[in-house]
Amino acid sequence: MSGLSGSAFPVGTDGLPSYNGAMALSTPIAYSLTGWSFVAGIGSLSFDTNLRWPSGREGQRSNNGTAQFMVGIPLGSAGDLTASFMVLSTILDSALNLQWTPGRQEGKFRYSVGVQDLGGGGGSAGEKLASDGESSRSFFGVATYAVDERTHVSLSTGTNRFRNLQGNVSTTVAPSLKATLEYDAYNWNFGVAYRLGALRRISEETYDKPARTADAHAFIGLVRGKLLFWGLNISF
Repeated sequence: MSGLSGSAFPVGTDGLPSYNGAMALSTPIAYSLTGWSFVAGIGSLSFDTNLRWPSGREGQRSNNGTAQFMVGIPLGSAGDLTASFMVLSTILDSALNLQWTPGRQEGKFRYSVGVQDLGGGGGSAGEKLASDGESSRSFFGVATYAVDERTHVSLSTGTNRFRNLQGNVSTTVAPSLKATLEYDAYNWNFGVAYRLGALRRISEETYDKPARTADAHAFIGLVRGKLLFWGLNISF
């Protein structure tokens, strides 16, 4: 998972988790979270097609795990900001990410800018590999176009991790099922997310705000077409 808005869970044009929104895995979308929405999740990428829980036992590495925690901060007329924190390894390599969607954007086309690993010390390899001392600070810009209320297409580029053109497309397959296909400048990845259901109601519906619930989202897919990834995110 990228630790960015929409990573393994869908986000709508209003900045709230929604299965009519956009979704990706490791590439950005332009819809920053807002409304003090919170997301917490964990994911595991196996080095084959077996489903595995993240593990860092020495000499038995067969997968790579990520945990992500993010909050959507409304900035009024200045737009929306997503601040997120990622844990990248069992020795607690970590990264702080920021994504800003400027102003009050309307229409089918939206854009945002951001940075993955603001401090640059999260490590580019993980688990103290030889290249782990390299800075992984990566700036990016992303634009998302809503083809219709169910289908969204994003293109992004930037520095370091995002230095080449990347893109993703996602569409709603069923009311609680979202599919995505992305090119991360190195590989093609694809997967689906399923809304497991509401865990609890956070607030009641009012005249200007919908009811808020804590929802669980399960994601499963393939990276490079052959490495199995699963993720579980809770949004509230």
